[in-house]
Amino acid sequence: MKARAILFSLAFASLGSWGCNSPTSGFISVVTPTPSVTRTPTPTFTFTVTPTPTPTATGPTVTPTPSATPTGPTATPTPSATPSPGANVMPLAINFGPVPGTNPQFNLPYTTVNICTPGTSTCVTIPDVLVDTQSTGLRIFASLLTGVTLTPVMNSGSPVGTCIAFADGSVMWGPERAAGLQMGSEPQVSVPIEVVNDTTFSPIPSSCSAQGTPLLDPSSALAGFNGILGTSLFPNDDISLYYSCPSSTCTQISSPPTSILVPNPVVALPFDNNGVVLQLPSIPAAGAVTATGTMLLGVGTQANNALGGATVYTTDSLGNISTVYKGTTYPASFIDSGSQAFFFVDGSLPDCGGGFFCPLNNAANPLALSAQNTGANNATGTVNFSLVGKQFLDLTTNAAFDDIGADAGFADFFDFGAPFFFNRTVFFAIQGQSAPGGTPPYYAYRLD
Repeated sequence: MKARAILFSLAFASLGSWGCNSPTSGFISVVTPTPSVTRTPTPTFTFTVTPTPTPTATGPTVTPTPSATPTGPTATPTPSATPSPGANVMPLAINFGPVPGTNPQFNLPYTTVNICTPGTSTCVTIPDVLVDTQSTGLRIFASLLTGVTLTPVMNSGSPVGTCIAFADGSVMWGPERAAGLQMGSEPQVSVPIEVVNDTTFSPIPSSCSAQGTPLLDPSSALAGFNGILGTSLFPNDDISLYYSCPSSTCTQISSPPTSILVPNPVVALPFDNNGVVLQLPSIPAAGAVTATGTMLLGVGTQANNALGGATVYTTDSLGNISTVYKGTTYPASFIDSGSQAFFFVDGSLPDCGGGFFCPLNNAANPLALSAQNTGANNATGTVNFSLVGKQFLDLTTNAAFDDIGADAGFADFFDFGAPFFFNRTVFFAIQGQSAPGGTPPYYAYRLD
């Protein structure tokens, strides 16, 4: 079945404290994509691995569409004898985002990647890329990719366009292009990415824009990031719409071949390619101005990403586990770094507007709650968490919170969003890859 692309967003006021009652704040209405077809078999992707170059930074402008014939993922990586210790470490930080003055964010975990002309040291460094564990593939705004030449991915002789819709009502449209990608200190790999809002490419088709509000750049109201690094439990993006764009008019590809699906970039690595690990520190109940953690590539591939005492929860074909909260079972639950809060259903909790839960509990007296998770492998465990009323969090000017909740509006899932990651090490093992502790796809986590 198809996996979801979630990305739940909550909007805050941009002046003074994060005002719950501000006209610019509020929960963005969400619609979860309904799985409707059988998930495509795990494709046999092959990628080009290039020795890591020294990136040459360039300034942000739009790169014209190159005329070279694309290759897409074609070459099998030839790994060295052993992975490089520590090469799999990537920065992870929660802050106010790339445009804090006009579009401040909270509870969005960002990392940094280098995008290069494939096989060269001509690169641009992209900070503030949202790590989203419920979407698949790398998507970068075109305005940030100046000075690098990315080769169009083709389908039957025509450039491929990609449209992905998120549950917060936003969409990303742009050409799919082969890029040289460097993550952490891993080798550069050639991998297809989506170049978002490339004005030199075909205009957005009506069948894409009808799904939501197009994101144009990092300052877009539903953005607040320079791109999205989708590191889901799955090896490719089979939920997006794909188009053949021979000219200014694009035609949707009804059955896109696996060769043009935007892949999970982690699987392109020669090592550390079976998943990711996210770690965030413990923070006070009132939140923290910022929070700095770590993203590790690979699961059980090096000493720094070993499962240790983490419990493994295998998932169904959609990446779901089962959660029981206050006696009700939510069979389609998941763990999502791209959601800014715990999203769940609880009619007993007051709503202060915009979907936020506002119990009369301040940071000195958080509301203690719990839920029980069960994996497809019958592994079980209790998640203890707390809520502080948003009306109290509004009085701070923090960007990181581990105790904010919001109404999911649906009855079949519990979304363990960004607050879940604080004081935990959380593992995501990719379907079709080999990993310790069980057969992926799975989540695993432990308290730190």
